Amino acid sequence: MSVKVRLTILGFWFGVLALFSFAVAPAAFSVLPSQGLAGAVVSRTLTVVEYTGMVVGLVLLGISAATSRHSKARLAEQLLLALMTLSMVVSYFIVSSRLHSIRSEMGDRLASLPPGDATRMTFDVMHQFSVGLTAFNMAATLILIGTLLWRRSAPRKEVSDRTEPLITP
Repeated sequence: MSVKVRLTILGFWFGVLALFSFAVAPAAFSVLPSQGLAGAVVSRTLTVVEYTGMVVGLVLLGISAATSRHSKARLAEQLLLALMTLSMVVSYFIVSSRLHSIRSEMGDRLASLPPGDATRMTFDVMHQFSVGLTAFNMAATLILIGTLLWRRSAPRKEVSDRTEPLITP
């Protein structure tokens, strides 16, 4: 049962990330009249994504710990989940916080800054870092889903009754 629950939660999390990355953010920048307004919508939505990622990560870590069999595969799963959760913490408390600060300070002028401007360069680097954290979460989620499905479908080794002696004379 824990595998089905984890797969469901991971599928939900991947869907959240995909919807934000491939629908919400691009649509906001293509439909809204200014980049400042689109940035505000995306920033607000990203906050929900980041909080969701932190909760999903903690829930999955809890499930994994509660059903742990102390195997190398489970340890790798827990490490990946911890990194995913940490990446959402970093995204929210460091990266998005800095991006929000720059947007608040610059407003609509941010879009008109030349590419070599220090503020613009900082914003661009932080934005790319944010995109990288999201991409890492998407990749890690797919890896976990694939691993869980593979382990679930792998034939189980069954202990058989031995009919021959363990030591032969």
